[in-house]
Amino acid sequence: MLAQGIPDNLLLLMSGRLTWPAVAMLLDSDTPAFDALIAPGHVATIMGSEEWRFVVDQHHIPAAVAGFTPESLLAARIRYCGRLLNTRYSLIIATHR
Repeated sequence: MLAQGIPDNLLLLMSGRLTWPAVAMLLDSDTPAFDALIAPGHVATIMGSEEWRFVVDQHHIPAAVAGFTPESLLAARIRYCGRLLNTRYSLIIATHR
């Protein structure tokens, strides 16, 4: 259909968005409002978890990549709280057992 030309009554909306630029903007502001970050696992599945390494390397804030299940989110919080207490900042891939 697209090769033949787009009909007048058809509109295409491209809504792909990157989440890390918004996080980078917040972190680059004068007062970032968070001490740790849980990055969305579905984004890391496509883009790779390394997309979030800048949070750790440039801003010295622990970051965990997690899914949206309660167990995955809890595992991420436990892991990055441990990092905050030990001031060892690294990128965490949160999994639950």
